[in-house]
Amino acid sequence: MANIVEKFKAKSKKQKKSALYGFLIFLGLFMILIAVMASIKVPVWLDYENPQYGIEMKYPGHWRKIDELPAGAIVAFALLPESPMDFYSPNLNVTFHDTRGQKMSPAQFNKEAIRQLVGLFGGYVKVLVSKPAKLAGIKGYRYEYVGDIVGKKLPGNMEIPEEYRKNPAQYLHVWALTDKGAYIITYTALKNDFRKHLGLVNGMIRSFKLID
Repeated sequence: MANIVEKFKAKSKKQKKSALYGFLIFLGLFMILIAVMASIKVPVWLDYENPQYGIEMKYPGHWRKIDELPAGAIVAFALLPESPMDFYSPNLNVTFHDTRGQKMSPAQFNKEAIRQLVGLFGGYVKVLVSKPAKLAGIKGYRYEYVGDIVGKKLPGNMEIPEEYRKNPAQYLHVWALTDKGAYIITYTALKNDFRKHLGLVNGMIRSFKLID
């Protein structure tokens, strides 16, 4: 009888020890999960609306709205520099082109837009994505490329900075033709940084809406 009691006590101790180890492992995994979740930055989204052009969209709070707009832009946003060494910030802008007097079909506009974009680089463009897409629920186009200018001569003998030769700019355009005209969203970043911010940029593109 004594042996049975001793065996039972030993078994109980072993079970308690196993339960303690299991709890400690669970606690350790839980703490790791908390640390990982704390390290993930969840962006705060801000609202932008422009009744004049009938658009609204969202942009990340750690991007800033640019006051001095590029030519033809309705609005532009840029990532706040992450370090003093950043000489080029990823940016996104929205432009509008009134096409009501041109009577262009979406297919014709796509062809003309691509022709003009390629022309900016004298034809030296490495196309990465060229396919139909939607913008604000409207059938449009998505065009992504990098300026393939290494060893090339640009129009007007333009000087190419050394930094740009090593890490050229990459571009993404998403556009759609409406009854009023064409809305074009353009995202630009250096090639090495382009994919890093593409998730947020796609979120901005998806948030783009036309309002009355």
